[in-house]
Amino acid sequence: MDFEKPAFGLQYNNDAFDATNVLLGLKNDNYELGKFTNRLDLLKIALFDFWVANDDRNHNNYNILIADHMFIPIDHSTIFDGGRLGSPLAQLSEDDSILTSDLAFTFLNQKTKVEEEAFKLIQNFPTFVNDCNEILPAIIERLPEEWCDDKALLSENISSAIIKNDIWLNETITSFSQLIHKFIR
Repeated sequence: MDFEKPAFGLQYNNDAFDATNVLLGLKNDNYELGKFTNRLDLLKIALFDFWVANDDRNHNNYNILIADHMFIPIDHSTIFDGGRLGSPLAQLSEDDSILTSDLAFTFLNQKTKVEEEAFKLIQNFPTFVNDCNEILPAIIERLPEEWCDDKALLSENISSAIIKNDIWLNETITSFSQLIHKFIR
């Protein structure tokens, strides 16, 4: 193959399955559902998607693999509102969130635990954002030059869009919280 830009690959996992294919066999199987130790990670994935405006993981397209009874989020190619970094981003709608999916309704069936975990995530969200801000320069520095010819601009665009943008951060928490309240009712 001839690539114009550097590419990367990940090791194929024969034991990983698309969540869509696994879901049908799991519905109402409490024994199998009980094997999932990270069920509440769906909330983390949902909050992350709200924060980075990932509009590709939703009720029609989970973009989640399952391996060893764990969720593995994949395909983040449409973060920043489908690649609109540098322009104002739009918050996800309810339909754009994994929280409105059959996957969420199947795995997040313990409303009290969902509410408690969502509260913890919201309380820790500023810490998560700060942690990402601290490692962002190292991540951007490792990008191949062919992927980004202006790393300083990329860093500034990310920072101004989702890290140091108090309006965006508040809207993220508000959107996530509103959807959580609808979910747990």
